Amino acid sequence: MSYPTPEALRAHAKHARQMADEYRAEGNNKMADRRDEDADWYEILCAREEWRIECERAEKHQEAA
Repeated sequence: MSYPTPEALRAHAKHARQMADEYRAEGNNKMADRRDEDADWYEILCAREEWRIECERAEKHQEAA
């Protein structure tokens, strides 16, 4: 199974923040809050994926040593 890259997750978070700003500008605070929550989740997933990648690198480095 392939994982989304941290870059892709950051792009999703950025887009969600932009959508939240648009909703807020339209006065639709409920949808803006939902999109902010989506962005938060994408940022959490990005951090987890970066951590997973770092763990894999460390594991490979240890195996090579």
